Amino acid sequence: FENQQMVELVSKAAQRTTPEQPILELGSEGWLVMANINAHLMELFCAFGHAAAACGREVDLVEVLYALVNDRTTTSRQQLRVYVVSESQLRTLPPPHELDLTRGSRKNAYSVLQAMASIYQP
Repeated sequence: FENQQMVELVSKAAQRTTPEQPILELGSEGWLVMANINAHLMELFCAFGHAAAACGREVDLVEVLYALVNDRTTTSRQQLRVYVVSESQLRTLPPPHELDLTRGSRKNAYSVLQAMASIYQP
């Protein structure tokens, strides 16, 4: 992150997470962190869109949601991740029995998406 205030805000929010509640809650001061992440995502997505358009491909506009997540499932170290998912996919998550969740990483990713879906308000 670009400044010490954001580092402290994210670090404190990460400490408050649990394996059951992995999404960082940054509060009203977290807008700058989320704006920073949003800017990086837009830069990435727009670059792909411009490249696709330049190659004659059709470009679809898709609403995406993202969350800053403290991944506490790794054994080697704690990792902060940004989960990005299309809004339509988040609203229609398949039930777990329809997915191959045998690997721990898949099971964890699915639980993060469920947590995102439970707090999402369109």
